[in-house]
Amino acid sequence: MSKLRLEGKVAIITGAASGIGEAAAKLFAEHGAFVIIADIQHELANQVVDSIGGDKAFYRRCDVKDENQIEETVAYTIEKYGTLDIMYSNAGIIGSMGSLVRTALGELGKYGIKGELYFSFWSFHTYGV
Repeated sequence: MSKLRLEGKVAIITGAASGIGEAAAKLFAEHGAFVIIADIQHELANQVVDSIGGDKAFYRRCDVKDENQIEETVAYTIEKYGTLDIMYSNAGIIGSMGSLVRTALGELGKYGIKGELYFSFWSFHTYGV
């Protein structure tokens, strides 16, 4: 039997209560990872945890618009598992936000997007990814 690709790895997946994030969380767990379901949709997130199993998944309320909640989620994960190997940023927007093209960069923060844009820029600049 071959070793699972993510065996023993610890992942935080934002927006993991539904859609692509939910699918990613299930796939990561199937490959051996411990997964923190970081989301604001309490009921859906707990359903995902139940479908994966409480030994491999845990729900942590995390609104990506709130830097304190992000820091608390990371700190909790490291305290619980002793490490953090994967951060999968997948959180989306619930409801309508209008046209992204017409939204000023300063306004993107209220949708949790500004940090993602800066993070992406920094990653490209630093690592050439």
